[in-house]
Amino acid sequence: MSERPDESDEVARPYHHGQLREALISVSLQLAEEGGPEAISIREAARRAGVAANAAYRHFEDLNHLRGEVAARARAHLRDAMQAELDARPRRRTEAARAKEQLSAVGRGYIRFALQSPNLFRSAWMECSVPDFEPSAWSLLQEALQECARAGLILQGEQEAAAAAAWSLVHGFAELALRGFFGPAEEQALRALSDKVLALFLPAGRTPSQPVRRRR
Repeated sequence: MSERPDESDEVARPYHHGQLREALISVSLQLAEEGGPEAISIREAARRAGVAANAAYRHFEDLNHLRGEVAARARAHLRDAMQAELDARPRRRTEAARAKEQLSAVGRGYIRFALQSPNLFRSAWMECSVPDFEPSAWSLLQEALQECARAGLILQGEQEAAAAAAWSLVHGFAELALRGFFGPAEEQALRALSDKVLALFLPAGRTPSQPVRRRR
């Protein structure tokens, strides 16, 4: 998908150069928030920034590159939502309880971001040309699973599979909820349902493994 510059595009208002690239990304993120990935357009972003479309093409080769920048910003917002849940989580006494709560908080943040900002959530995972694609939210999940492994809730060799299962769980729930598969429920009801779903995840239900006693 690409857009071609049009010499007849009119400039909405004078623009002071120097921060044009950042301005184009910012207004494109607003477009995504308003209408999802389909709303992102180089021509509309240029119009809102107050420049001709040709000026935008000096900073972005095509629409896919602009979409890639928007996707990266949307994923950053997702990570912030997950971090907010981590910061607000209750402090548990035992190592196992703390690890469970950390993993649960990561999942809650992921799902709640999707429910509260569905267009940005869709934009975070839209198809685009992005080199070295790596969702920053992934690191928070990895850290949570490392804590689960230290607490004996999962085996070290299971961590990769647990990460895939956990990501599939929260992303699948979010997608299904946004598509109405759980009914026309209010956000509060969906959040309550998501908490119950997260509680069923394997590490949350496993007891810590017992340490091996050495013979003297």
